[in-house]
Amino acid sequence: QMVERGVVAVTLPFTGFGASQAPIITGAGIAYVTGSGNSAEELTAPNSFALTGGYPGNLGAFAQHAADQGIEKFVMVTIDVPSATQAAEALGGSVFDNAGVDYEVIAAAPGTPDLTPELQAAVDAGADAIGVTGDVTFCTSFLQAYQTLALDLTRYVIAPCIDPTVIESLGSVLDGSYVATPTSDAGEDAETYAAILDLYAGEEDIDPNPTISAGVAAGVGSVVNLARAMEGLTGEVTAETVLARMQEATDVPLFLGGGVTFTCDGSAIAMLPDVCSSTFQVGQVTADGTIENLEPVDFTELFAS
Repeated sequence: QMVERGVVAVTLPFTGFGASQAPIITGAGIAYVTGSGNSAEELTAPNSFALTGGYPGNLGAFAQHAADQGIEKFVMVTIDVPSATQAAEALGGSVFDNAGVDYEVIAAAPGTPDLTPELQAAVDAGADAIGVTGDVTFCTSFLQAYQTLALDLTRYVIAPCIDPTVIESLGSVLDGSYVATPTSDAGEDAETYAAILDLYAGEEDIDPNPTISAGVAAGVGSVVNLARAMEGLTGEVTAETVLARMQEATDVPLFLGGGVTFTCDGSAIAMLPDVCSSTFQVGQVTADGTIENLEPVDFTELFAS
């Protein structure tokens, strides 16, 4: 329908259906601009632009940060769905190897209520750091198992784990976990985000901290970032001119990026030419869901081979 209606661009924060959506849109010569690319089609197809590294970026940031922290063995507990396990094993194995960190993936079925056996297996494998990849329910099971086993291992979580339901029930366990994010909760952009929520969603119960309301922030950001990339566009606005402008986007400030910029000429990550930024920020989650001590982590070199 988008192609038939002649849209000049498609922008979205993230999707689990990029493998089927992106080729139709990009094949019609329309710019497909996603905040976080997850499928191979979104990360490598012509006319697609992933403003941040998505899950591959998370893996790269975790690997580089773990290496910087002196971690020797990292075990990733992953929800057993193809898009997650394939990326965790193939890309994760590559970037952790390049970072010089021993790495292993332990997969568990979606909806597994008790991940204690998986975390115990990680401990038995000699892990001194563990990570989790999955949805909110999977994150909850992961943290419950961590608490049950009374573990004291460095832990890495992804954005879905910083959910109000998780914070309410397991905030004390989440506290101190590392998270990689393209989103900063400080600065002028954070103030702008709060003002947008107040103006357009004042009656909704949305936390103005973008690291907590990350899904909403990603949606806002997908629109703002496209607008920023289009600054300076002159003449008729068509699919061709928008596409050309995206290809020329250079050092554009990423909304809520805390100073991170995006450049869409394919140079950010050589093996993933659609990714426009190779920097995430890594910080520690507190019990109330805020993220402290955010520092940029550049993982470009980890994807060099």
